[in-house]
Amino acid sequence: MKKTLGIILAMLMVLSMLTACGQTPAETKPAEAAEQPAAEAETTPAPEEPAEHEHTWVEATCTEPKTCSVCGETEGEPIGHSATEADYWNPSVCEVCGEELGPVLTPDFVTYKLDDERMMQLGETYDYNTVTRDDPDMPTVAKATVDSYEIIPSAEDYDTGLDTAWNLEAKEGYEWRVVKMSVVFGDEAAQANGMKWYICRENYYDIVGHDDSATTIEDADAAKEAIKTFMINYNGEEYECACYGIDSLKGWDLTTRTNTLIICNAIQVPVGYDGFVVGLMNSATAKWDEGVHIYDLADADTLFFRLA
Repeated sequence: MKKTLGIILAMLMVLSMLTACGQTPAETKPAEAAEQPAAEAETTPAPEEPAEHEHTWVEATCTEPKTCSVCGETEGEPIGHSATEADYWNPSVCEVCGEELGPVLTPDFVTYKLDDERMMQLGETYDYNTVTRDDPDMPTVAKATVDSYEIIPSAEDYDTGLDTAWNLEAKEGYEWRVVKMSVVFGDEAAQANGMKWYICRENYYDIVGHDDSATTIEDADAAKEAIKTFMINYNGEEYECACYGIDSLKGWDLTTRTNTLIICNAIQVPVGYDGFVVGLMNSATAKWDEGVHIYDLADADTLFFRLA
C-alpha cells in the first residue's frame, strides 16, 4: 500500500512540473507538426504573370515577315522579290533588295553551237564552199578572208572598195562597225560556169529577233544606196540600227585566172554593241522560208565573222 502511494505521488510531481512549463505530453509533438507546413507556405513564391510589352516592329523584307525586335514575334508574310528580267548582259535581280535571282541569258550563237571553228578571224583565209552560177549542182571552192575591220564614229564618202562611197552619218550614242571581206574564185568549176554566193547578216545574241537575217546583192549599182534599218535590244533598251551592204565581183584577172568577190558591210549600232555577225553560206543550202533561221541552215560550209 505504501509502495503504490509512492508511485502515484511521483507521477503527480512530474505532471506538476510539466504543467508549470505550460506543456502537456499530448500537446508537444502535434504543435510542432502544425507549425511546419505554415513555415513552408511562407517561403514558396507564387508564380508571376509574364510582363507585357509594346512590340517594336521591324518591317517585312523580301524574305522575312514583319518581326518584333524584342520578342521575335512575327506578323504577316514576307513581301517577296520583285525581279527584273534578265538579258544577255545583266542578270535578273530584285529591285527591292538587289539580290541576284537568275543568270544572264546565253547568246543564241552559243546555244545553237554556231560560235565554233566557223567563226572567221581577221586576216586568216578559209575555204568557202558554194556552187557555180550556171550549174547549181556543181561545187566550187573559193578562198575567203576578212581583210579589215574598224569601229568609227562616222565617215563622209567612205570607200567601199567597189567604186562606191557611203556617207556614214554620226549619231549620238552610236558607232559604225565596218568590215571588208574578199572571196577569191579560181578553180576550174568557177572558170567554166561562174559562181554563186550568199551573204547573211545575223544577231549573235538574238537570232529570232533579228529582222535582217539574210540578204544578197550581186549588182553594185543597185546596192549603192541600199540601207536597211532594224531594231535591237541592248542593255534593256531598244535601238534603231542601220546597215549598208555591198558585194560584187571585180572581174576575171587574166594573169591569175581568178575573180575576186569584194564584200563590204557598215553597221551603225549603239556604242559597245558587239552582236552583229556577217556570214557566207553555200548557195545550195541557203533555202530561206518563213520560220526558218540560220541555226536551221548553217552547216560545215558556213562561215561567220562577228563584229566584236
